[in-house]
Amino acid sequence: PPTPLQQSKRINIPAIGAWGDLSKCSRAVRVGNTIHVSGTCAPGDSATEQVKAIFDVITPALHDAGARIEDVVLCRMFAADIQNDWEELGAAHGAIFQDTKPACTLVGGDLLMDWMKVEIEVTAVVQEE
Repeated sequence: PPTPLQQSKRINIPAIGAWGDLSKCSRAVRVGNTIHVSGTCAPGDSATEQVKAIFDVITPALHDAGARIEDVVLCRMFAADIQNDWEELGAAHGAIFQDTKPACTLVGGDLLMDWMKVEIEVTAVVQEE
């Protein structure tokens, strides 16, 4: 088992792309048993397609940090058009987290690019063995 010092060691999972290069942020950061995954967007024609594509980015980042999608305890979704997309976003989230049921927040607001319907960040906690 890891020592307390190993549990508190910070692990950065690099962000790939223009935003990561510019902002010097990480895709994910693990400290102890907690992993924070940065806000993530991905292309797709619908909110559902974007959510699926986003989790195709988030899931490997969690894996690189030693976690699984089942370890997610909090999901934050930022919607460009919350009034029209909330049900579709909720259903897409539910399809991914059907059994896990993390806490979830949905917030409306402007996103960086016009094509973006949703941006998602998650927090995961790896359970003690």
